[in-house]
Amino acid sequence: MALFFLPIFSLFSQQNVGIIPAPQTIVPHPGVFYWYRPVLFFDGAVPNRDILLSQYRAMFGDADSVVNNLEEWTDNPAIVFQLHRPRPDIDNPDQAYTIQVKENVITIGAATAEGFFDGLQSLKQLYRYNCREWFDDQSVEIPCMDIYDYPNLQKRGWMVDISRGPIITMEY
Repeated sequence: MALFFLPIFSLFSQQNVGIIPAPQTIVPHPGVFYWYRPVLFFDGAVPNRDILLSQYRAMFGDADSVVNNLEEWTDNPAIVFQLHRPRPDIDNPDQAYTIQVKENVITIGAATAEGFFDGLQSLKQLYRYNCREWFDDQSVEIPCMDIYDYPNLQKRGWMVDISRGPIITMEY
């Protein structure tokens, strides 16, 4: 009986990439992105570039450099913010985003500022999940994958069950 459940549990562990809420689709690929002083590139049509850059700096510190076109891209790994139209058949396409992790580049694609913001938050969680003890010669390794995500509900919230414990305050 245990041999029957073993393959099922291995499927669940492969889908856990440390992003909450769990993305709609995760497709793993062979390879690893080594996060070491990545270069940032913003497609010209990306909305709220300054907000995304400040969010990036709040988590990861200053970027090695921000390039204006991909011809300036060096051998360093890159994080690319690129305008991307979501599939029209999904719920809430304005909040959809994609993250493609390849061996030398991570691409965050979205159609709106909210989609880019949510994609960057997911990238932060992906980074934290794969973060290990820093050594002089080791960087964070993120497995290659494609992530496609969008919320099922337009408005999201948090339910507090006050029958099972103390009532929390607004400050909490």
